[in-house]
Amino acid sequence: MNTAFHSLPPLTSASNVTCGMVAGMHFLLAVILGAGLLIEWKLLQTSELGETAVIVVPFIAFYFAAGLGILRWRNWGRLLSLGLNWLNVIAALLVILFHRMSLEGVVGVLLSAFIIWWLSAPSVRKRFKVGRGGEQ
Repeated sequence: MNTAFHSLPPLTSASNVTCGMVAGMHFLLAVILGAGLLIEWKLLQTSELGETAVIVVPFIAFYFAAGLGILRWRNWGRLLSLGLNWLNVIAALLVILFHRMSLEGVVGVLLSAFIIWWLSAPSVRKRFKVGRGGEQ
């Protein structure tokens, strides 16, 4: 029996490039959420966004903070990112289960799963706990 597909090889080191990509994805999500909020505000032609802003603005701040924490190799950024990505996986799976399967939902789950996997790898966890990518 071929076991090549049963487990991924262990991640032996935490890459600065991967760190930058993961942080960049968080910054990009913050920008996308902010742009969506601005577009809705412009389309509604109102001075208030109400409930939408109450939900979206904290997520913009959380995604930006997570990206910054990851970029600086801070463990709090790793933990915040893990929480945000687990929320994304759960929300996307609920949408897929109860509404419809969409390319955006599948891509979102796959990207979040990759981030969760990378941030949970022992070598990456160790590097975040040391801080600043291994610098003392």
